[in-house]
Amino acid sequence: MSGLAVQESIVQNYIQQWHKIGLNVSLTGGRLMEFNYVYDKLDHDDKNIDMFRAAWSLLTEPSPRGMYRDVQ
Repeated sequence: MSGLAVQESIVQNYIQQWHKIGLNVSLTGGRLMEFNYVYDKLDHDDKNIDMFRAAWSLLTEPSPRGMYRDVQ
């Protein structure tokens, strides 16, 4: 199962659980969106997005090295 397929399964489970407690939740556009595309929509106050879920994580050995690059 690819990363996207795993994420789709997780999101569909969230939606199913929210429906069970009476929340009418759906994906904007009916599918997952690419990370930068979502933040662009949020920056422009897209009225079709009422809420969003996002996260980031560290590698197994945390280091700030990946956040920086040598620019020459």
